[in-house]
Amino acid sequence: MTSAALDQMLNKAFAHHQTGELTEAEKLYRAVLTRDPDNLNALQLLGLLVHARDRSVDGLALLERAAAVADRRGDRSANYAVLHNNLANALRDAGRIADAAAHYRRGIALDPGLAELHENLGNVLLAQKDADGAVASYEEARRLGRITPTCLCRLAGAYAALDSFAEAQERFREAAATFTASPEPPSADAAAALAAFARILLERGKPQLAVEVGRALVKFAPADPDALHLLGRALRDAGNNTAAIAALRACVDADPQRFTALYDLGMLAARVGLGAAAVPILEQAVAIRPDHAGAHVELGNLLQGLGETERAFAHFQRATALRPLTTWPARQQPPAFAVLLVTSPGAGNTPPDFLLGQAAFDCHFYALLPDAAPDLDLLRAHGDIAVNLISDVDQGGAMLPAAADLFDRLGKPAINHPRKILRTGRDAVVALLSGLPGSGVPATIRCTRAELAAPDASAGLQRQGIAFPLLLRVAGTHGGDAFEKLDRPEDIAAFLAQHAAEAFYATAYVDYRSADGYFRKYRFIFTNGEILPYHLAIADQWKVHHFRTDMGSHRWMQDEEKAFLDHPDQVFSAAHYDALRRIRAALDLEFFGIDCALDRDRNLIVFEVNASMLIHDDNAAFPYKTPACARIKQAFTATLTRAARSAEQAPPRFE
Repeated sequence: MTSAALDQMLNKAFAHHQTGELTEAEKLYRAVLTRDPDNLNALQLLGLLVHARDRSVDGLALLERAAAVADRRGDRSANYAVLHNNLANALRDAGRIADAAAHYRRGIALDPGLAELHENLGNVLLAQKDADGAVASYEEARRLGRITPTCLCRLAGAYAALDSFAEAQERFREAAATFTASPEPPSADAAAALAAFARILLERGKPQLAVEVGRALVKFAPADPDALHLLGRALRDAGNNTAAIAALRACVDADPQRFTALYDLGMLAARVGLGAAAVPILEQAVAIRPDHAGAHVELGNLLQGLGETERAFAHFQRATALRPLTTWPARQQPPAFAVLLVTSPGAGNTPPDFLLGQAAFDCHFYALLPDAAPDLDLLRAHGDIAVNLISDVDQGGAMLPAAADLFDRLGKPAINHPRKILRTGRDAVVALLSGLPGSGVPATIRCTRAELAAPDASAGLQRQGIAFPLLLRVAGTHGGDAFEKLDRPEDIAAFLAQHAAEAFYATAYVDYRSADGYFRKYRFIFTNGEILPYHLAIADQWKVHHFRTDMGSHRWMQDEEKAFLDHPDQVFSAAHYDALRRIRAALDLEFFGIDCALDRDRNLIVFEVNASMLIHDDNAAFPYKTPACARIKQAFTATLTRAARSAEQAPPRFE
């Protein structure tokens, strides 16, 4: 057959190919190759046709033959750039990502102006987690003026992976403008790229931009549960809880079986104080995933807070059976060491999120339940040291003796041994610290409801050094909840009517106003042998908690707090520090906090001492606090590290 006849046959095959008559086209392509096995056009076109008909192995083999023929001929024509692009696409689809990248690069060498090659190279580099390379490839396609909106979204994600958020936002907005101008909705690939971008933003702590991306997704697909879920998560992380709940509810309406959305919705509802509404949501989640230990724990916490103790512990027991230990892996492997952390549901645990998040060591959490029989071998195998997080005597008093026994049997270096925590009830701390030179502790006694309701309650309080005005709080509460200043004896009955508890603390009121009329409460954290400032709260009334103050509206208050955090020794004298060190020696804990004040005469007044105090780095409104938080985390890490090193030198213990 003449060359002209072969060309005619090839053109006829291509015409069938274009009109969708693929079987006839394939026969003619193969006929050409029977007569001319190295016909580049037939090899390439047949390879593309066969690959498109889901015979990817055969298609890839044909395209590789075509590339081999081109290599033998040594032709460096730009026309062959498309061949390398097609072969690379087939290699990519076959999972041979590195080989695909190599052929995209060969195609670019032949025709650097072919934008599709740069886009495709960017795609495979992104799949290889080479964000720098992906950015360079996508930007070259963009410079050539022919980048698709989908790849703009992927470029935004690559920039976000490199923490280049300004550039990420610019490329996302370019893509969004293209989508808005088009009468067609974004493709499935574009929506997937936007969703991947939003997830990266959430992982990197950029919820505001994630909200913008989530809103774009929902605009294009209002009933899509994936888009609604992403938007709900972004709104939650951005602090817009009302809108987040609405988005998550819409997601659940669109997909009632979506466990993760139910779980997120229940958790958020609980966080904003909608505990009763959160219970049925988490119950629905548990019904879908009865094997999810975390859902059982959260549902148990909610039920316990609502007073449904029996149902709560059923969920705690189920969670422990499913997952005896919850692990927070070290930020990098191998871990420096492993820490076993003992908690107990509803027992007032030291908040671990900031102190232990993103640590260099593995954290294994064990929830101690009533009448539990701990697996000592399992627990010993998961901790070089043991840290007790059960820190509130009033909430966890029933579990602390069992925890103390567990720690004794573990035989590991202990942080905040439960037996030491048992000495930190509010009244016990007053007894422990009273008489220490250099500090004053207001008289505090623990009272029952019956004692406070008795006709002679006021006289009884006065006999123990507590006269009106006095402070009364429900035992086991923190943060100013169920805690009031009572000016008259008849106020006791009103307080009892508001709170159904059985145990209370009565404390002598101390007017600790400074000379300018403001109340100042200082918090120190004690760990690693250091006394570290955490915050200064300033208010115009006696009940001072940082989150309740108006400090965000007063620059002078912020400046004063910053000065205290940067130079606490310019506020607290050497004598004050001596008193604080005496308190540390009396407590003998490896980690605890103290809330205190300096009265008009600069006397040190101690209000509260325990290991339950919250330390966090959510300082968007007060960014100057972040270095002080970091110092506390670093010191606590040093405490654990030193204990872990001591464990390496200790002889093994057997039981």
